[in-house]
Amino acid sequence: MDYEKAKVSYFEKGDKLLLTYDYGDSWEFEVDIKNITIDQTALKYPKILSGKGYGIIDDIGGVWSLQDYYDTPKDKVDPEMIDWLTDGEAINLDNFDKEELNQRMEQYKN
Repeated sequence: MDYEKAKVSYFEKGDKLLLTYDYGDSWEFEVDIKNITIDQTALKYPKILSGKGYGIIDDIGGVWSLQDYYDTPKDKVDPEMIDWLTDGEAINLDNFDKEELNQRMEQYKN
């Protein structure tokens, strides 16, 4: 499928996709199509129903660097890394904020 021409309407309930983001860092996500609404008043963009984890951190060096960050005790993490990622505060990599992600998705509806 040509990803540049793909539309949500191409998919059917039950489809499973593998989304790759930033091929250099190899972020991969499984996407399960749980429901498709045909109603004309339906949203014109995808909606996230569930997930887990913080999500993509651009330019961290991919899943391997994220795993290193995650496995390093908080008191041993490089302070420059924390400043760069979060303006000085450690992030909770287990946090999943569905509302924030859906707000971001809505920005790309056109």
